[in-house]
Amino acid sequence: MADSNPAIEKDFLHDWVEDETRALDVVASWETLCDVYRTLEFNDPLSDAIKMEEFKWIIAEMNKHLSRARKKLMPCTTPEAMMSALMSMFTTETNVTNRMNLTYHKLRQMWVNRMLSQLTAMTETMTEEKEDGTSY
Repeated sequence: MADSNPAIEKDFLHDWVEDETRALDVVASWETLCDVYRTLEFNDPLSDAIKMEEFKWIIAEMNKHLSRARKKLMPCTTPEAMMSALMSMFTTETNVTNRMNLTYHKLRQMWVNRMLSQLTAMTETMTEEKEDGTSY
C-alpha cells in the first residue's frame, strides 16, 4: 500500500510521546545524573545526603518538564507539528543560579535533542516506507 494511514501514523507518534514522557525516578536516573555532574565538571565535594537532595529536585523538575512536554506534543497530529513543538522547547528562558538548575537545564536540552533526533529518524523511515510502498 502506497497510501499512508494518518490515524496509524498519529497513534504511533502518540505512543512514542507517551513512552518518552513517562515519569523518571531517582534510582533509575542515578548513573545519568552522576555522569552529567562529572561532565559539567562540578568540583565541590558533596555528601551523599546533599547529592540525594539535589538529584531528587532535578528529577522532580524533569518530571514537570516531561508532563508539560506531553501536553504540548499530544495535540500534534503530524511529525512536522511535533518537530515545531519540540523546537519551541529550546526557546524558553532559563534561570541558572546553581548546580541543580544547570543540571536540570542540561538534561532538558539533552532530552529535547534526543527527541528531535528520534523524530527525524522516524520521519525518514516513514517517508522511505511510503516511497517503497511498505508499511508496518
